[in-house]
Amino acid sequence: MKKFFAAVVAMLCTVSVWAEPTVLNRRSDWSKHKFLSVNNDGIMEFRGGRVDVFSTPFTIEPGKTYKFSMEVRTKPGTVSGVAYIGNWSMTEKNFRLLPEHVLAVADSDSTVVADAAAGSKIVVIRKPACWSDKGLHRTWTLAFNTRPDRSDLPNVSSIGIAKAEVNGDQLTLTLRNPLKSAVKAGTNVRFNRASSGMYGGLSNVRVGEEWQLVAWTVAGVAAESTNPADKWWNGAAKGAIRIIANYKHEKNAILQVRNVTMEVVE
Repeated sequence: MKKFFAAVVAMLCTVSVWAEPTVLNRRSDWSKHKFLSVNNDGIMEFRGGRVDVFSTPFTIEPGKTYKFSMEVRTKPGTVSGVAYIGNWSMTEKNFRLLPEHVLAVADSDSTVVADAAAGSKIVVIRKPACWSDKGLHRTWTLAFNTRPDRSDLPNVSSIGIAKAEVNGDQLTLTLRNPLKSAVKAGTNVRFNRASSGMYGGLSNVRVGEEWQLVAWTVAGVAAESTNPADKWWNGAAKGAIRIIANYKHEKNAILQVRNVTMEVVE
């Protein structure tokens, strides 16, 4: 009986430990960046140019709610910069998902007309049903090896499109970056689109010199082809906190962050 109660007490202690918020105030809790430091008081300081970092990735537990919080300020006497704070949705291998990996453009399914060699920026496709006189939207990207039911999402093959030329029922697309591998004629493609959506804490905010609390919650999985800030994006297996300081590269801007916590609740 004593062993039983001892086991119960040990289990309850374990539960209470895991229920405690995780504090992320060590330099090792964050990705490497030469302009990020942490002082002896656990205050993170972002100085120099634009600084974009993320916390150590964690496995997303289905059905759990994730509560994040931190305090931020511009270091007194320095320039106030623009900040973005939120989350990365990531694959099992820690690949950070961008909106263009999860957002499909309606009625944009098509196929490649002619083989395209690795290193090329030119891809010719059939004109998709979504194409109109408005032409190419600046946020559109081209995703490869797509499926009509969108079960390929998240599709990390997406490449930005610089321009499009109409030739009858075909589009000649000039990509922003070269193809990493050859693409065969007949390959299924689709337009995806870039966006934002991951910043549940701060989005395009110029931070003041007084400490302010930033808090947000993420729970559940986003619907297909959506990217809300309060849900994990479709296909995500892991997550991380993302902080972008001095987004506009303003000289002498210094952002300070303290008391970063993550709490996982039922």
